[in-house]
Amino acid sequence: MPTNIEKLAQELNAIIAEDENALDCTKAYISELPADQSIIMCHWYEPVLFDIKFDKILPYDPSGAPGTTNDVFAGAEISIDVNYGGSLHPSKASADKFSAHYSKFVRFALRDAAKAGKISSKILSEMQLKGPAPRDSLDPGTRSMLAKEAARAKIKAKRKK
Repeated sequence: MPTNIEKLAQELNAIIAEDENALDCTKAYISELPADQSIIMCHWYEPVLFDIKFDKILPYDPSGAPGTTNDVFAGAEISIDVNYGGSLHPSKASADKFSAHYSKFVRFALRDAAKAGKISSKILSEMQLKGPAPRDSLDPGTRSMLAKEAARAKIKAKRKK
């Protein structure tokens, strides 16, 4: 029986395999550090660290039997860090602005995936979010630029393999 963290990593990788742009990530993996109970998401935009930290790892059981969980996001928290000082985000203000936008995007994407049944989480599917989804609020030129950047990143990631 998989744990909640293993099941969520599996579901996230299935979403990414279907469409890397869905979460703007190339893969999800469970941290190998003993004290770190988290899933690390590899964003195609290298200075970004997106992870999901878990308070407790429990066996995952869709029926929610005693001692298990039927929600892969139970006790989880989203964390996003953006490094600054390079050419992409020369200042902390630039990194913070990107982080705020990306954080909102991630929450909408995870909620929508849960609503679509791609993530086994009632917590995520019922997450209350304000305002329009970040991609819906972008102008066509910015959406086009982001799509081109994602395509370039996808090619770059395949070359690394």
